[in-house]
Amino acid sequence: MSTFKEQAEAAYVLLRLGDRRFALPADGVEELASASRLDKFPHKTPGVDGVIVRRKRVLAVRDVASLLTGRALLVHRFYLIVRRRYGTAVELEAIPVSGDCELVGGAVPLPRSDDAPEYFAGSIDLGGDKIPLLDIEKLAAAAVPAGHLAGIRA
Repeated sequence: MSTFKEQAEAAYVLLRLGDRRFALPADGVEELASASRLDKFPHKTPGVDGVIVRRKRVLAVRDVASLLTGRALLVHRFYLIVRRRYGTAVELEAIPVSGDCELVGGAVPLPRSDDAPEYFAGSIDLGGDKIPLLDIEKLAAAAVPAGHLAGIRA
């Protein structure tokens, strides 16, 4: 378990979804990629909008904007490529973002408030702005419609 001092020295990636900003721990982010063609399939995994091909790999695209902002992204400029854990395996997924992303260090992490959604790990204080810190694993689980969870086995 990390100490508060170790967390305070961590780096974060700020991402923009519409007019809101969110943060992810930088160690869970692989890269920022320009928008590319999204391929959709008739039988898709719940919570996944389609796939892109990046560096000869097929990556699932998980658009979490509806969950986080209350509305889908109409236009996105980039994909933030993040690492996801599936048991012992680590896979890459793409999250569409509507603006530039930024790497910040030295931000002060704040604990999660009791009334915050489960997928918020807390927030970071950036010049007086409180930016929600996302837990990508819980966010991905929350983005799956509740009726689909019964048929999914781990």
